[in-house]
Amino acid sequence: MLKEAGFDVIEACNGDECLSNYNAKSPDLVLVDIVMPEKDGITAIKQIKSKNRLAKVVAMSGGLVLTPDAYLDEAREIGADYVIPKPLDRRQLLETIQNLLG
Repeated sequence: MLKEAGFDVIEACNGDECLSNYNAKSPDLVLVDIVMPEKDGITAIKQIKSKNRLAKVVAMSGGLVLTPDAYLDEAREIGADYVIPKPLDRRQLLETIQNLLG
């Protein structure tokens, strides 16, 4: 969806790969799922923000053990710029990204 909208996308299968990609490529924005293997999104957001407190982060979650709102509230508290519940609304996601990137 993001590629079709004209964005360059770097994918990661888990939290460790997300952080590795962030450290190597310094993307303009990170879209991170909260529930991921290897390292969860909360940990990834904390580590990204500790490296660059101005990093633009959008967190998403459909929940797993907790409700999506519980995960997203925590993501917001640790510095996510926007939070989006799953299933994702295409229009909302694209507008959020456009707003953050200007």
